[in-house]
Amino acid sequence: MWKNRSFYVAVDMAAILLAYILALLVRYGALSSISWLAVIWIPFLVIVLAYFLVAFFHQPSEEFLKRNYTEELKVVLYRNFYMMLFLALLIFSARVSAYISRLFFGLFFLYSCLLMYLFRMILKSILLILIG
Repeated sequence: MWKNRSFYVAVDMAAILLAYILALLVRYGALSSISWLAVIWIPFLVIVLAYFLVAFFHQPSEEFLKRNYTEELKVVLYRNFYMMLFLALLIFSARVSAYISRLFFGLFFLYSCLLMYLFRMILKSILLILIG
């Protein structure tokens, strides 16, 4: 069960969702309008698509439980960097860059890296306790 990658993707999705909400809150202050809440989920779905594309094309050579902390950090940074690169290319090619805040983009990258690494380390410690 622990070799199932979909289990780890669920943890990454939780980190991405939390990073997205935190970046929105920091950039825009509050998520008060219901109609505005419906609109912000469309970019989130694009972010999820970008993550799945990067995760599909980049599979680390070592198993999750066998990687040390620095190797895991490299994997997290690699995935987030290429996810953001893909999103920047998509935003530029769709010509919607005027509608997206650079501050939000940078905050999302920072929060996504930190939270994904933190969630993976928590998951790894829980799995090592359960297995070992």
